[in-house]
Amino acid sequence: MSSFRDQCLSPLLFSLETTDHRVDDLLMRKECSHLPPAPFHLPIIGHLHLLGPVPHQVLHKLYNRHGPLFQLFLGSTPCVVASSPEIAKEIFKTHDIAFSDRPPNIIVDYFTYGGKGFIFGRYGAYWKFLKKIIVS
Repeated sequence: MSSFRDQCLSPLLFSLETTDHRVDDLLMRKECSHLPPAPFHLPIIGHLHLLGPVPHQVLHKLYNRHGPLFQLFLGSTPCVVASSPEIAKEIFKTHDIAFSDRPPNIIVDYFTYGGKGFIFGRYGAYWKFLKKIIVS
């Protein structure tokens, strides 16, 4: 009996979650219009289902559909894809400070005493100081 109930509830819960995610996605597009365009993504796996065995062809199709700058969700992590050299240069030369830091990671913070080391340290004055010590 429990198995039948689970079999009936699982698709229902999945469809409710997908519908809720789709509504949230539409609302976020209106609120976050400054973000690059992105195709529809699934709640947990993001756009991983789109990539398939030849991801470069899928990325080319997405480039043709959305332009040289678009957003993908790899799992639940948002990633911005720059498909033209001009945009990549703009990102890495003009806005280099915004992209020079690593995302926070609980495990790295735990093993490096709050990210106080050089390798996994956050970009800032302390990291620059450690770099001067190591290079000299």
